[in-house]
Amino acid sequence: MVENEKQTIQTDDGQLLEIRPLESADAYLLVDLFDHLSAESRYRRFNQTLVSPDPILVATNALEMANVRPEQGAAWLAFAQLAQAAPVPVAGVRYMFTAPQTAEFSVTVRDDFQGRGVGTALLAFAMQQAYAAGVRRAYAQVHYENQALLAILRKLALPVQRVREGAYLHLTVDLAPLDEALQPA
Repeated sequence: MVENEKQTIQTDDGQLLEIRPLESADAYLLVDLFDHLSAESRYRRFNQTLVSPDPILVATNALEMANVRPEQGAAWLAFAQLAQAAPVPVAGVRYMFTAPQTAEFSVTVRDDFQGRGVGTALLAFAMQQAYAAGVRRAYAQVHYENQALLAILRKLALPVQRVREGAYLHLTVDLAPLDEALQPA
């Protein structure tokens, strides 16, 4: 994929979502996405309770998250056409390099789009992009009760090593099977 090229994915119920790279000016879109997450979804994504977070802290974190430099990793937003005139952000995904050939992945889907295959499609997309950029292992730390992410990983059918440490699972995903999937037919 060309770095700034837009892509399209389809939800399980047929809705088309446009994916584009996250830009530094997108912090307000990350805040909007955050505002459409329940306390439970925020906990699953950030591993902490964020019931009534300080809006200044949310905006500051969004600014930091929106500024992903290529040497750090990559990030994308997925947009849906809803009742509004302009498409709205419904999900985001990113990976950040943590070691040679290894990156930490995260995916966030707003509540009204959960359970529709968005997280699976977006994480698969990001893993393919990361693999093309030389990443061979994906890493994530999640609460052991985060069944949504564990279900996504099962659907992706990639080898996953799980190590439980207290309330958290350290997940390492082998991306080598993507090599075959990315070969021209």
